[in-house]
Amino acid sequence: MRNFKPNEEWGVYESNVQAYRSNFLSSQSILLAVGAITYANSFILTTIIAVISVIQIWYIWFRVIYVRTQILDYHKYAMNTIFDKKGNIRDERTNPQNYLSEQTYIRDKSVRKEVYKNMTSIWGRQENFHTLRLTRIKFDILIPASMTLIWLVLVGFSLATYITH
Repeated sequence: MRNFKPNEEWGVYESNVQAYRSNFLSSQSILLAVGAITYANSFILTTIIAVISVIQIWYIWFRVIYVRTQILDYHKYAMNTIFDKKGNIRDERTNPQNYLSEQTYIRDKSVRKEVYKNMTSIWGRQENFHTLRLTRIKFDILIPASMTLIWLVLVGFSLATYITH
């Protein structure tokens, strides 16, 4: 099993991810409170708030957090010191121009897939390495999914109230 020496930046990226999660949860809480206040009185307003919120969850929140966790992993595991720009384990003869860059790791899914495969083998663990590990799945998929479900229920109740009045 290989010991990883994180780049110094990884702590900053970890803090950024936590701050982004906190900011998104706060904004969703505010929007949800507004939606709960309006649901019985205005189906249209509740629906508009819900649509804005769900777009914010999946188009902004999830995408930002996912990319930020990739950047975090890149620095935490010092991937530029381990991999070349194709995701292969590099050796000391690798030209520095061919080291894996942060942008390549983030933007090129096939390179990332190769890094994941190689990371799993050099990490010496049974489970496959990937960005969305169990804790991140809980925070970055299950929480947004449950918030989306709450919005759907709220809009459903608002519609039922609208129809019955």
